Amino acid sequence: MPDFDAERVVAQLAQRILEDLADRTEIRRADARLRIAGLTQEGDASAVTVLFESPGGIRESTVPVALNQASSLAWGAYILANDLQDEVIELLGQARPHCGDHSHPMVVRTNEAGTWWECPLDGSIRRLIEPLNA
Repeated sequence: MPDFDAERVVAQLAQRILEDLADRTEIRRADARLRIAGLTQEGDASAVTVLFESPGGIRESTVPVALNQASSLAWGAYILANDLQDEVIELLGQARPHCGDHSHPMVVRTNEAGTWWECPLDGSIRRLIEPLNA
């Protein structure tokens, strides 16, 4: 089995998830920016720091990540997406990621094949998070 680079995997997952949550066109209209400010790693423990910068100031939030070689990547992506979604909704005060024309955010779903965003009403809208090579 090749070496597992948890920091690289967490960074890739966090970036993909944050892009879904940021909905960049709306962030730009508000003259604001949502970005990953840092990734810390100590042994198997990681944390992602997210910044929301706007004319009103800067808000920061740190989300712990539990992802290691023994854990399922799909499950790790699920937990990271769920936690980042909670933090971003708190930072922005808006439902994220947008669910089409609905007023609610999409929810995270996972199984052994991967992790995705989905409409909680009927599953009609889906956006893949993991596998990373998709």
